[in-house]
Amino acid sequence: GKTNCSTALTYYLHQKGRKVLLLDFDFGMGNSDLLLGNAEKTNITLLLSGDKAAKDVVVKSRYGFDFIKGVRDAKFADLPKSLLNQLMMGFRELEATYDDLVIDTGAGAHHAVIQAVMRSDVKLFIVKPERSSWEDAYQIVKHIRQKGYSKGFALLINMAKNKQMADLTAKNFILTCEKSLKVDVQYLGYLLQDEKVAEAIQSGEIFLAKFPESSASLLFQLAFQGFEIPQDTLRARSGSYLEALFTNSG
Repeated sequence: GKTNCSTALTYYLHQKGRKVLLLDFDFGMGNSDLLLGNAEKTNITLLLSGDKAAKDVVVKSRYGFDFIKGVRDAKFADLPKSLLNQLMMGFRELEATYDDLVIDTGAGAHHAVIQAVMRSDVKLFIVKPERSSWEDAYQIVKHIRQKGYSKGFALLINMAKNKQMADLTAKNFILTCEKSLKVDVQYLGYLLQDEKVAEAIQSGEIFLAKFPESSASLLFQLAFQGFEIPQDTLRARSGSYLEALFTNSG
């Protein structure tokens, strides 16, 4: 649910008047463009040669907000840190032109995923009421906590059968993180199973845009209500997020 939620969140913020950039940070299986309606071949890997500036790989979605495409090519799945560092050249100027940056990460605990999540102001975890999903998310939180990060964790339960199941999953996850890792996790809300989401995916569209009155869309807006309000406390960083992403990474 990461790509569905990250594209929906970007759309939501854009509709609220924020200037948002969506960055598809999945090297190998990036697919956010399938929902955003842009056929250009420009993607994030074009920065690796040094021939392109960051602004030159930004494309426009059909919804009006900007995004940088990921890449669907297995040879980029394990991009070394040296090449990842190259991607950050020129990003300081690019980031300064946006109110918000939404990062759609790949799956698993690849170092690019960990870096992207742990240096974010809001570390959002999309968790289904299944043991495997719950455990995967917990392991990422644990890894980030071991790196010294303990703030900004948020949780959205996805594809729950009902509110009770969603709340119970969230409660167990939050208590485990609190007791075992000394980490506070903010429970934003939940999404119920909704066939309209699958229908939107089939048509290559963001569910929030195609079916704004669906259960998933209404619950999504409720969960992220307030995210469009500028939060000065999140803007206190001394440097660029994108530049910091791969510096002092340990």
